[in-house]
Amino acid sequence: MVHKKVSNWRLLPLIVVTLIMLAAFPSITLASTSVFSLGSTSYYTDGNQYTMNTAPYAKDNRTYMPIRYIAYALGISDSNIIWDGANNTVTLMKGSKVVQLKIGRKSILINGASITMDVAPEIGPANRTMLPAALVAQAFGASATWNPKDKSIIISNDPSTTPSIPTTSDKKSISQPLNNTADTNGTIPAYEWDYKSQHWKWDPQFSEKSINKLLAAYHDMPHPHHSRMDFLTTYCIDITPTEEELLSTVANCFKNGESDDSYNEYDIICNVIAFVQSFTYISDSASTGFDEYPRYPLETLFTREGDCEDTSILIATLIRELGYGTAL
Repeated sequence: MVHKKVSNWRLLPLIVVTLIMLAAFPSITLASTSVFSLGSTSYYTDGNQYTMNTAPYAKDNRTYMPIRYIAYALGISDSNIIWDGANNTVTLMKGSKVVQLKIGRKSILINGASITMDVAPEIGPANRTMLPAALVAQAFGASATWNPKDKSIIISNDPSTTPSIPTTSDKKSISQPLNNTADTNGTIPAYEWDYKSQHWKWDPQFSEKSINKLLAAYHDMPHPHHSRMDFLTTYCIDITPTEEELLSTVANCFKNGESDDSYNEYDIICNVIAFVQSFTYISDSASTGFDEYPRYPLETLFTREGDCEDTSILIATLIRELGYGTAL
């Protein structure tokens, strides 16, 4: 729960809000590599040979591949590949990720978010849905690269390790977090900000030690930033269920904020924005030494700093968790 001090600064009874989350033990997904060759119906996954009923082909300097076998390379089972013949759409599901493509439409839906592609899926030989592999692979956190030497496409499905979400069980053994000052009991300082001439406070009581471990883990993760797909999938869409649970818990604190009856849905959204905008603005080069360093939403939340793209990503994810559509 987020609670406020009224405009005359009369203190409300102290309500300590604690977010109790289990440490995340990521599910183990074995890394795999699949190699497809232009014009060949054979492909290899980790050295094992398999056969397709149609071969990849070149068109307009792009390599089109059967979507079903792209899905297999990404570890998606037949039961999670759904073809809707009435609407000419194919849906792929893996974990919390749902990807949908439509024949002839130059867009891909990732958990409901639409991203424009430069080509559209098409019906190819053997009545198969064909599409370049890169966008689908990226949507599921994998990569697809072209090897011009032997005219092959390599799909690498090597998921990054998900950092553990902090718990409130360990509140000792403190180390200094980024942009925070330690308080006396070993937890991170409360968040305080202003909205509509009122002062608000949220005190999650997270252990500083846990937060520092979380931030260190995020710092060691990849921070891609070369395309719109990188920003949307990596930082806004491709999040683990545990990360989403924590973001949802934070977002819903704003719904339960102590206020009068005039605190409506519009105020909830605006208060989220005011909360994030209270963080310190700092450029990537000044804070990390990199010219470009997009932060994951929880990185921005717990460092309480970032540039405009970082705060926009965090605001978008929090508002989405409240059930509202967002666009970046």
